[in-house]
Amino acid sequence: MAATMPAEVVPDAGAAIMAPTDDPQAIAEDPDGPDSGAVVEMPPRVPVAPPVAPPAAPPVDTLATPVPVPPPAVATLPADSALAQQLDAFAREASLPQAERDQISAFYAQNGGGPVWVAGDRPSSEAAETIALLAAAHNVALDPQRYRPGDLATLSGEAGSAALMRFELAMTRAALRYVADRTGARLASLNLSPEIEVPALAPDAPGLLRQAANAPNGDISGALAALGPQDGNFRGLLATLDAYRTLAAQGGWAVIPLRDRDKIEPGQMDDRMPIVRARLAVTDGAPIVAAGDPSHYDPDLVMAVERFQVRHGLKPDGVMGRNTLKAMNRTVEERIAQLEVAIERARATRADLGPSFIQVNIPEYKLRLVKDGTLVWETNVVVGSTRRKTPLITSRMQTVIFRPTWTVPVKLAGQDIVPKVLRNPNYLAEHGFRIYDGWAADAQEIDPTLIDWTTVSRTRFPYRLRQDPGLANSLGQVKLMFANSHSVYLHDTPDRHLLSRDVRAYSSGCVRVQDPLRLSEFLLERNGNWDRARIDQTVATGGSPVSVGVRDSIAIQFIYVTAWMGTDNQIQFRDDIYGTDARIDTALKREGARLVADAT
Repeated sequence: MAATMPAEVVPDAGAAIMAPTDDPQAIAEDPDGPDSGAVVEMPPRVPVAPPVAPPAAPPVDTLATPVPVPPPAVATLPADSALAQQLDAFAREASLPQAERDQISAFYAQNGGGPVWVAGDRPSSEAAETIALLAAAHNVALDPQRYRPGDLATLSGEAGSAALMRFELAMTRAALRYVADRTGARLASLNLSPEIEVPALAPDAPGLLRQAANAPNGDISGALAALGPQDGNFRGLLATLDAYRTLAAQGGWAVIPLRDRDKIEPGQMDDRMPIVRARLAVTDGAPIVAAGDPSHYDPDLVMAVERFQVRHGLKPDGVMGRNTLKAMNRTVEERIAQLEVAIERARATRADLGPSFIQVNIPEYKLRLVKDGTLVWETNVVVGSTRRKTPLITSRMQTVIFRPTWTVPVKLAGQDIVPKVLRNPNYLAEHGFRIYDGWAADAQEIDPTLIDWTTVSRTRFPYRLRQDPGLANSLGQVKLMFANSHSVYLHDTPDRHLLSRDVRAYSSGCVRVQDPLRLSEFLLERNGNWDRARIDQTVATGGSPVSVGVRDSIAIQFIYVTAWMGTDNQIQFRDDIYGTDARIDTALKREGARLVADAT
């Protein structure tokens, strides 16, 4: 079974969790447009409680995305103080950027202005332990060159008060960089397109370093090492990254030649089987030597292929088709890049979703339901195509609408519906669509046969299209809504065959759920009068839409994670379907090179 995303989970990396409005009518409002026939049922109004912190060690991990955390007001050293003047001299000598100089000043202002790394007339023992920690930064997927531990060790051996002050300030500079890097500053510093994600604001490095400097046991290096994620998923990602870097240094793994119409089934003979064995011996326990004919696709190798398929979200049938072979041929360097991006996402996590939440991992095509810290259900979903991507969102569930109508977004009406009408003039009638002369509440329904569709603009569609409830409705039998600026939601679908495919990026941005009625049952269980029998009866009865407000508005989050540790502690990979990880990886490498250059 695939892992539950670790509970630091990846969000609308810029959106705070949206609490439901107190206005019942607003909660019930359908963003698809007015629906005069809808039946609206709202639960009794209850106070909106803030999210409850999850248990200290929840039974499931949960993957996350950065959420903006405003830094506190920054205090700085008085400009005429001796320390401020010494800092100015150090900043000029080291060519410090103003922002870095200000962070050092803020740290000392918060910490009382006294030395941290010097005891009497020599560097402290904690300074030596912290230098060792910085030198070992590669153990947590950071570049030690950023912190110049060799230069710090050299400075620590220089005599004189001026040298001690340079050492003190250089240590603080390095420690602040390390604190920031461990807590998500690398991802937060990137200038990413909003369609990828809105990065979190930089962490409060001076405040975090002040806390470490005042650790109860005086163990500054231990407090620094405790910053950032410490969960099993993060540790597993670090261990896998280390193992894959070792593989890369040894030359990676074998590349399997691809052929037209590849489909290798268990028991067949194929001269590429020795290469497949060599490839899977590295990652999936395949025996390097065949029990019989080396070209035979034997049972031992089938088991290794199935393990590989499970780890990559492919149907574990042992059949090596093009998707399986292409996944095997992803280079170790590509997998290293995925791991590095996943690690930086985990560092930048800020979201507290509470003990119960819904989470959709877009590139995995999975929805998971966590209740009181325990994964209770997961199901397949269809997400947005590469042309119409599903956005990253963190919000709260608000409304369940049974027998929904579908008001077609203007863009989809022009791009998708108009061409279908041109091919088939009866398309709208056959599929239950009504057309109105505008978007006002009193807009009039018009006869589509009176429209000259050859003149209708596909970029500025002038009408409103609404599909009636029913089995043919594109939203199926239920729509599940939450506040967001993208007008996306979860919904059923009448076209269910896509939900069984390995690749499920086919929607226009909304998320189609394999069993939305079961999800509706969970969301409405605290309403008191909406059990599964009533839900089934409501759906089967037909008629106008029925809109039900969710009494306990739990969090929902759309994330984008392509590498994580499964429940069996085996690494899981998924394709970077939107190219998001590739763009983040490029930006991280570019920014990393710049930061190392700045450090020297």
